[in-house]
Amino acid sequence: MTLLFVISTGFTDKKSSASLKPDLYTLSRIDSAKTRDDLIKWSAKDSTKFSKDKALIFLYGHAKLTCKEFDITADEISFDQKAKKVVAKNYKMISAAKNKVAEGKYGEFYIH
Repeated sequence: MTLLFVISTGFTDKKSSASLKPDLYTLSRIDSAKTRDDLIKWSAKDSTKFSKDKALIFLYGHAKLTCKEFDITADEISFDQKAKKVVAKNYKMISAAKNKVAEGKYGEFYIH
């Protein structure tokens, strides 16, 4: 038995080793979990870097982070998965609850 764990959702699924198709299966599980409230998605046009323990994510160039509370686009975004803290430079943030827009040179945001 193999345990598949998607870090950003906490979603787990048990499948036998023989039935797992790693790339295709993982992508389909992430896509099917998009309706979960705790899903955090990110992307960057230029580059993405991770700390050794993968707890810190650094997004460069047309960076975007989406969660249930807000969407942020910025020149640079760093995301601490343990502290649930987002730091953005030259950002535009859209709040999901009130659809409010905030822009700035530097911002710190927390995901609850």
